[in-house]
Amino acid sequence: MRKNSWILLSIYSDFLSDPPCNKSIKIFEATGFFGDQIRNSAFLSHCSKEVQEYCGITRRKPDFEKADAVVFHARDYNHAKSRWLFENQNRNAKIPYIIWTMESPISEQNFPNSMNLTMSYDTASDIYFPYGHFRRKNQKTAENLEEIWKMKRKSAESGAEIAWMVSNCETVNRRMEIVQKLRKLGLKIDIFGKCGILPKQCSISEATSKCEFDLISPYKFYISIENSNCKDYITEKFWRNIKNRFVVPIVLGKQLYLDSGIPEKSFIALDDFENLEIFKNFIENLAENKTRYLEFHEWRNEFEIDDVLGEGSNDHGFCKLCRNLKSKKYSTNLKSYSNLVGSWHKLEDCDNKLGSQFLDGSANIFYFSNKLG
Repeated sequence: MRKNSWILLSIYSDFLSDPPCNKSIKIFEATGFFGDQIRNSAFLSHCSKEVQEYCGITRRKPDFEKADAVVFHARDYNHAKSRWLFENQNRNAKIPYIIWTMESPISEQNFPNSMNLTMSYDTASDIYFPYGHFRRKNQKTAENLEEIWKMKRKSAESGAEIAWMVSNCETVNRRMEIVQKLRKLGLKIDIFGKCGILPKQCSISEATSKCEFDLISPYKFYISIENSNCKDYITEKFWRNIKNRFVVPIVLGKQLYLDSGIPEKSFIALDDFENLEIFKNFIENLAENKTRYLEFHEWRNEFEIDDVLGEGSNDHGFCKLCRNLKSKKYSTNLKSYSNLVGSWHKLEDCDNKLGSQFLDGSANIFYFSNKLG
């Protein structure tokens, strides 16, 4: 290995302090994950015990030479820091270089070329890594939906029955403007996080813990509008709240969710309504009608939700990658992407004008009010 490679690697000075990876399948961490390490405990704990026994993630330089795959997190990719990995004397043409992102095309275009595989929530990816999905039960059950109704109550302070925890206040689809307009129309919505008020029960850094369940579960509805409207981009804002906090998600565009196999009457889409005033009246009436409200939970009798980012999910992208590497799926005919921005994760997969229809007074061509009954 040439001396300049070691110099370039000096920025990763803590690599050698990590314990050696003694797994038979090694994934080399070429970047961090939002500035942190891609840890086995965070990314492989989702996998089966069998996968955890043979597969490991490492960032040690000695392990790079023995790696079965090299993973780059797009948001953390830095050409200067990663250049040594692409130098001919370092790169093994038989080892796949994988670009990984869970961000929307609007938020993420930081892709190096010369990648072999893609990994993301995008169904066009080589390694499909969704945030979650519905799975039909082997047999229908009779869930106690009355218990869901019992846990719901208006906010003691505001009287709101809709919650929203949000940290990105300005987005291309203008979701904050839509929510603020709904509030001006008189719809009560409690906003938490950086864009609202910090929860009294817990700090924003603990938002995924029990305190968020205690905070969100009493509400009947949750604003699950993403930061951009892109194909397949349905994040934990939807999955964790509908599964664990027993709320009805409010989303922006209906078809995107139907295309992802999500039952029609498990969420409420703004583009089912001609305008926000009609939507406001619908939500207020639904919140007071137990029978109609619980219809939006009847899917629980027929489906389960796999929160892929949650514990115990073998559909996690890294679990799939480990299994594929062990089966030598990528040992022949390894592809090469020379223009990721143009061929995958494209801006053309996003439609962020939909929100403007509710703010600019233009007609909503996606009006399907008859489907709501």
